[in-house]
Amino acid sequence: MLWRRVGEDFEGAAEGDGCSGVLFAGQAGVSPPIRLNLSSRSLTVTASKRDGQYVTELRRARPFTCWAGVLRGERHGASGQGKDDRYFTRDARLHDQYGEAIITTGEKPARKVSVRLRNVDWPYGTNRPSLTLYVHEAGNDRAISYAWAQYDADRIGIDLRWMQVSCTWNGAE
Repeated sequence: MLWRRVGEDFEGAAEGDGCSGVLFAGQAGVSPPIRLNLSSRSLTVTASKRDGQYVTELRRARPFTCWAGVLRGERHGASGQGKDDRYFTRDARLHDQYGEAIITTGEKPARKVSVRLRNVDWPYGTNRPSLTLYVHEAGNDRAISYAWAQYDADRIGIDLRWMQVSCTWNGAE
């Protein structure tokens, strides 16, 4: 593997016979060279096969720390009016490549709410890249609600009345 600097990125090519076996184990027909691009945001691997070119992008995750307040005894859709007994956590950690933090409340029985963060870069269409914060009942893949911000935002939050969440990028000043 030889790397060379191109602007702020690095480019490389895996050309040996064993390279395709390491990078694409179990896939027949991958032929050298396999091209790689390393940037501050991702590692991109491009390989040729008989039926076309295959591109895999491994995006660098940004770590976030969140605080969350869940109103005890209230569910999604409740206004929470007149209540202020919240389970509160300050150190929920996740990353923006669909990282997940499970908030387990102190009530009996304990409730579990999942918070997921995803930096979405749509592969086609007119949607803009977005940092998206999802709230799930733990174990349910369908989000109860979500909020979005600019893809490189340092902070994102949501207030659902029964639950509040605020996440800050760990690199933010």
